[in-house]
Amino acid sequence: MKGYDKGKHIREAERYRDRIGDRLYHQENVPPDQKHLIKDDIKRVKRILELPFGGSVLDVGCSDGTVTVEIAKKWNCKKVIGVDISPSAIK
Repeated sequence: MKGYDKGKHIREAERYRDRIGDRLYHQENVPPDQKHLIKDDIKRVKRILELPFGGSVLDVGCSDGTVTVEIAKKWNCKKVIGVDISPSAIK
């Protein structure tokens, strides 16, 4: 892709470091400037879990994998893969 800087993209993703798992399950750890995201995250995950998933799921941009794991548990998926451009997101 012309003009695409993969290194820049990865650095920006590292700075963002979305941690939906903290906002859903460890709200006491959420910085005050991100607390407004909690309500929306809960609604979004509820909607996602209502979708019918098959035996395999590929979650592109999985962040910390929280939603990926919830999908796997709810739908008893046999194969689940989560990928994210930010290495620290999936560690």
